[in-house]
Amino acid sequence: MGSVGFIGLGNMGSHMARSLLRAGRRVVVNDVCQTAMRKLEEEGATAAASPSALAAAVGAGTLITMLPSCAAVREVYTEALAAPGFAAELCIDCSTVEPGTATTVASWAAAQAGAAFVDAPVSGGVGGAEQATLTFMVGAEEEATVRRAEPLLLQMGRSVVHCGEVGSGQAVKLCNNLVLATTMLAVSEGMLLGSKLGVDPKTLAQVFNASTARSWSSEVYNPCP
Repeated sequence: MGSVGFIGLGNMGSHMARSLLRAGRRVVVNDVCQTAMRKLEEEGATAAASPSALAAAVGAGTLITMLPSCAAVREVYTEALAAPGFAAELCIDCSTVEPGTATTVASWAAAQAGAAFVDAPVSGGVGGAEQATLTFMVGAEEEATVRRAEPLLLQMGRSVVHCGEVGSGQAVKLCNNLVLATTMLAVSEGMLLGSKLGVDPKTLAQVFNASTARSWSSEVYNPCP
């Protein structure tokens, strides 16, 4: 199995990189947080001082990123792709960013390094990252590229959905987040109203989850403990 470079070791990325280590992958990591890198080093990862150093260390493997913003994605790929030793054949961005960022980075990867790129944002939260049960929404130009990425993704999750061309994974993730936010607001308002009307929150949640109000927000992420 080829080497994997993983940049972005936050609440999600640290667990995802750890899943790859547990699957027997050689993982090179980088993050702005030294503590996060040290924790992964203790579990068998190799730390790189910068995205460019990581790019050189990974060789012809795969680069995976899990970053907090569009600007961070652009900055990391600008540095990594320009590294003299960059030879990764596949780049997978699991961040949640705008579709335009995905298409821009995909064009950079192809033009500067001849590398294939997929956007693969996730659903499942920190718990899903920790338990390797994430769902990946994948945008890629070719089905063959999805098949190349799938073995890695399935070591970090349990479902891979090809949503269309590059950028479509991000589009689907944003739509999913819109619906999630709406249901979270609705569940919160419903629980608050019920409490003010004297209903036991546990009873209200039980009814929600056994009726048409059932949702991930009511069942798994209910705002009332």
